[in-house]
Amino acid sequence: MKNYLITSIIVALIFTFSACTEITVTTKVHEDGSFTRIITISGDSNDVFKQAPPYPVDDTWKTAYRKDTTGEEKHILTYSKTYRDSDALNEDIENDTGWYRKIPRHVEIKKKFGFFYSYLTFRETFKHTNPFDQSKDHAYLSKREADFLSGDALPVSKSDSLLFEELEDKATDHLIHLIREEVLKVMDSGMRILDNPQLNNIDLYYYKDSVDYKLDNADIEDLNLFIDYYTEWTGIEAFRELKQLQPSLFHDLNKKWQELLEIAFMDSYTQVVEMPGLITATNSAKIIGNKVSWKMEGYPIMFSDYEMYVESRIVNYWAFVLSGVVLLLLISLLVVKAFRR
Repeated sequence: MKNYLITSIIVALIFTFSACTEITVTTKVHEDGSFTRIITISGDSNDVFKQAPPYPVDDTWKTAYRKDTTGEEKHILTYSKTYRDSDALNEDIENDTGWYRKIPRHVEIKKKFGFFYSYLTFRETFKHTNPFDQSKDHAYLSKREADFLSGDALPVSKSDSLLFEELEDKATDHLIHLIREEVLKVMDSGMRILDNPQLNNIDLYYYKDSVDYKLDNADIEDLNLFIDYYTEWTGIEAFRELKQLQPSLFHDLNKKWQELLEIAFMDSYTQVVEMPGLITATNSAKIIGNKVSWKMEGYPIMFSDYEMYVESRIVNYWAFVLSGVVLLLLISLLVVKAFRR
């Protein structure tokens, strides 16, 4: 089945996001640049306490628990904390001991004074995280492309649907290429260690299409399976000797494989930012009043940095009052000066 790997990830993400437990992280930015972060977990009474929040929570956070009264019979667990600035939140993130420590994240909230107006910007960046791709000099997918694959920008037209399919192919080919190259590299190193004459003239790349097919279509939990696959494809039993190597030939690569799956299937949540004043710029596709939101999940950051950005403008009423007072004084001085003449 074409694109089994990517499609299964996307289907699982949709299922996870629509599951019983829902997580929303709301950031209410205040005019002075401080902000309150609220993490809301809703679902069954047992599930809300088992669900790990996407940000470190300790005894400095306020905790509230209630039962939904709208008839949905959901239980709602809320954590909240007010930060003086984004540096304080970044410090908490750096000290995170949970699973999310594997993903570099950075929050930046800035206030720029402009006399009549002040501008507040919120920016949170999840860095490109893929154990099979350590390149940092470019993003493989653009923000718009990542949005399409994550569901932030759902296809609304035929051309959008075609783009979605093209991006599936692009993401699949790229991811499978990265994994295949490391699988073959490990196989080659194992063959060199064995130095078995039966394996010396085997061209591993001759079977690269078969490797790609297995990565795209098979449910692989242990990459050691490729030892059996090569035994089957070549008919050479000497490949099975690779299983006797200690430590296990794919020991380190299996760790990266499991880490990739953890990132791909991490718990999705909604990120909401509420800004004071009038929103003037954002990369969110969902804007309601002075609120914007994104759906955050692991899939997009497997291919590029994922940034959430919003800017708002605040009216400095005191500046208008001050200007009016100064103008009134100037007029008064001119009038007085004119009468004195």
